Amino acid sequence: MAVSVAKSPTCGSATSQVQAIVQPSNEKGSTVNQSPGSSQLHVGCPVSGVIDGKFDNGYLVTVSFGSHKLRGVLYHIPDELQVPSSSITSTMSNRPNRKRSQMALKDPARPKPNRSGYNFFFSEHYTRLKPLHHGQEKVISKKIGHLWSKLTEDEKQVYREKGLKDKERYQSEMLEYRKLSRASILQ
Repeated sequence: MAVSVAKSPTCGSATSQVQAIVQPSNEKGSTVNQSPGSSQLHVGCPVSGVIDGKFDNGYLVTVSFGSHKLRGVLYHIPDELQVPSSSITSTMSNRPNRKRSQMALKDPARPKPNRSGYNFFFSEHYTRLKPLHHGQEKVISKKIGHLWSKLTEDEKQVYREKGLKDKERYQSEMLEYRKLSRASILQ
């Protein structure tokens, strides 16, 4: 069970009063007796306590439940550090691509992985649509996906055959690569 501050307390004295509301936690069925003779404390019930100390981003608090005293920490995120939920998605797209960093560690002589039939279809239509929709990669991808779904099985088979040929190319190049890498290890 977590306790969070409902309104910001005044911190003029070392022991300010805290008005708080009990919030649900990850623990299932977590309740605490409010007082020895009363019913259990439920989520959303107001509680009161004392601020024992303050630090940069929170408070050390003591909250009383009848004869029980709980001591803990209430964290506070400053307004300048709070991020609107809409910007969270934009910052996630700026994180480094793990696959690229892993590929940089690979051997440059290693053959490029095979491409699927859809990859061949995508690259063919991407070069055609990019000048029409400059800087709108999502729009281009959606249009290409829509075009792929409109293709008949015979039309898709042409691209799937290209993918199978590329898979064979990759497998043969990998066999040769493995032979050369084993030979270099044995020397």
